[in-house]
Amino acid sequence: MGGDTFITKVDADGELLLYSSYFGAGYAHGIALGPRNDVYVAGMTSSSGFPTTHGAFDRGFNPPTDGFAARFEFKPPVCSSAALAESPSSPFATSAFRPHEVVAADLNSDGNLDIASANQGSNNVTIFFGDGQGGLSRWGNIAVGHGPVAIVSADFNLDGKPDLATVSPATTLRVRILLNQGSGTFAVLPGSPVVGANPWSIVVSDFNLDGKPDLATSNYSTGDVSVLLNDGTGNFSPVADRPVIGFQSRSITTGDFNSDGSPDLATAAPNNVKVLLGHGTGAFVITGQSLSAGSTPSSIVSEDFNGDGDLDLAVADRFSNTVSVLLGNGLGAFASSSASFSVGTTPEAIAAADLNHDGNMDLVTSDWFDSTFSILLGDGTGGFEVSQIRSGFGPLDMKLVDLNGDEKIDIVGANE
Repeated sequence: MGGDTFITKVDADGELLLYSSYFGAGYAHGIALGPRNDVYVAGMTSSSGFPTTHGAFDRGFNPPTDGFAARFEFKPPVCSSAALAESPSSPFATSAFRPHEVVAADLNSDGNLDIASANQGSNNVTIFFGDGQGGLSRWGNIAVGHGPVAIVSADFNLDGKPDLATVSPATTLRVRILLNQGSGTFAVLPGSPVVGANPWSIVVSDFNLDGKPDLATSNYSTGDVSVLLNDGTGNFSPVADRPVIGFQSRSITTGDFNSDGSPDLATAAPNNVKVLLGHGTGAFVITGQSLSAGSTPSSIVSEDFNGDGDLDLAVADRFSNTVSVLLGNGLGAFASSSASFSVGTTPEAIAAADLNHDGNMDLVTSDWFDSTFSILLGDGTGGFEVSQIRSGFGPLDMKLVDLNGDEKIDIVGANE
């Protein structure tokens, strides 16, 4: 018996997707709306893995086909006190295909934040100049090789101007360094360093404590981390040892997790969160702790979510549609079991900032399938209240920055 069963709810004008849930292989034969906007679905399935809940009347499967009756409880989103409104001039066209990640920096030294997007589908980077009021104007595109999926910014050659670095998970296997020539123009540095197969994510920090910004990538196919040490001119040398973190790692973050003054790393792979402690030399050691998150982590970020002064981790779980929060103890260890918060469907990216100016760290996820941003307002103890706002179509990434200089955090998204 073929077919799939899912339920989708939109708002009254049919423009906003409120929620959508896939819940197994089968056929839905009937649907009814309850008095509290609960939805009841009845049908048939041939799947032995059809999802059930604790307390269900019968959780067993009787082959070859079995009937099901399911109830969906609709919980309206919590009203967010972090007021967010779309910029009147948004969206901004990249004139490129599939912008996958964005970064913000003052690229042309005019005192306003600018945006650079890594465009996976058109093999380039688009530069947008900010006007300081939330508006962006496209400067142009820079070719960087096949399929860039991640981008970061730092002053790699120590000339006072922010540069860019991209990674491409295609056959080039390279990090591309783009040196800022002034006024926001860039030149691709030849001979960019080779990293592991299919690098998917990149972070910047001073990993060997020499005052120069270094790079680290998580490598999807080889399942390891590449560390690239900067000589201060924008040229990088890979550290020979590449710690193994597990295949299909899609995200990496950095912070001082054990309070020793040296930057550490954390990575997210399917059902696998790894912590790598740095020695301040560019070398890292993976801790033996097993950390659990939701299904197929896609993005990871580090911040202090419970106000104890120690860095914690938050992971966007793209298949379980959750955010997992793991609290750190300041010694490099994290809670073995995570708190989980439901967000929109297929969260691709996660970022942290204090959105509502209450002194507590908040979170935002970009929910690809729903075309929403999930807003998670922190309570200062590691707990969050969740709401959704509309984004562009298919957001793959977003950054939390003050784009218009009003001292309030804005969201800049990369939409497919």
